[in-house]
Amino acid sequence: MTTAYKFAADFADAAIESLKERFFDDDPSLDILACCTIFDPVQYIGMGHAELDDFGNDSFQQLKDHFWSGDGLPNSPFSARGESFMATLDTEFKHVKTFIKDRLALTPSATMLNLWRFIARSSDSLMVPNIILLMNMYYVMALHTAEVERGFSIHRILKNRLRSRLMILMVDSLLRIWHLAQSFTGPRESENNSLINEAAEKLSGASLQSQGVTPPAS
Repeated sequence: MTTAYKFAADFADAAIESLKERFFDDDPSLDILACCTIFDPVQYIGMGHAELDDFGNDSFQQLKDHFWSGDGLPNSPFSARGESFMATLDTEFKHVKTFIKDRLALTPSATMLNLWRFIARSSDSLMVPNIILLMNMYYVMALHTAEVERGFSIHRILKNRLRSRLMILMVDSLLRIWHLAQSFTGPRESENNSLINEAAEKLSGASLQSQGVTPPAS
């Protein structure tokens, strides 16, 4: 294993352990991410206002125990607080449930992301600052998954059933162009195009040489 691959493997292991520490308690059966589904509007479809008081209280208590009742990390926004702060969190959760229910009545097809984007940008966010912080943490983790999924999506666009004979080197090069290259338009358009053309010429020349064909002189 090369040094670069070993570094990448060590980095991935460290990232996974860090996520486990942030989102999983000592009890393996307790999934903190699953507890966050109490903030998903899908859970509130068909729910009457009378049911809101009891909904999600156990899951929210687990979130409080995980993020706010422990020793906390130095300079962390999630640190141990007193009983009055815990009561404030309970009040915020009641406000959140009402917000979600009322918003769902206006926009029945609202997704979790769109709903929380709306709350964060509205004056309602001033009433639930701590839960807004928690949801920011939740979506930071989701971004890691989204970036990987985007890579798979681009790979499927590049190598579909009509281009199934693309070699790994070519697919890798195209993915790198998509992921790393700057915008092809704007003040650096000519520079970007010249770099892409140069890379394409080198790659096509190497492919011809591997087949025993002398590439044409430029």
